[in-house]
Amino acid sequence: MRIIAISALMFLVPMTVATAAITGSYDNDGAGPDAGESVGQYETKGGLVPCSGPDCTFNDVVRLANRVINFLVQLLVVLGTIALVISGFKLVTSGGDQAAMESAKKMFTNVVIGLIIVLAAWLIIDTVLKMLTGGF
Repeated sequence: MRIIAISALMFLVPMTVATAAITGSYDNDGAGPDAGESVGQYETKGGLVPCSGPDCTFNDVVRLANRVINFLVQLLVVLGTIALVISGFKLVTSGGDQAAMESAKKMFTNVVIGLIIVLAAWLIIDTVLKMLTGGF
């Protein structure tokens, strides 16, 4: 169990740093954006919901959906990576047992197919959301 936790940390830390670099959530001073500060094409309002009350527009609803979807995709990529590590561990420790090896290979294949489906669905949804808001 300890090895799995260390392996998960090895994948989580670089992913969160890369995600912050890609999304532009760090300023030149190395700190995250403050509330009301512009990051890329969006203005942050501190939290999940980008607006409050009657000043919400259609773009704010789309931004909210985009934030939730991006969070879920990142979570599923992390869980998929952990599942790949577990299937690799099962494959290595199968000890020549054909049934255990086949089970580990099937798990590995299913995880890879699942990740491809999640990333393809995210690509389609992200493209549609950008087309709706003119965010290209």
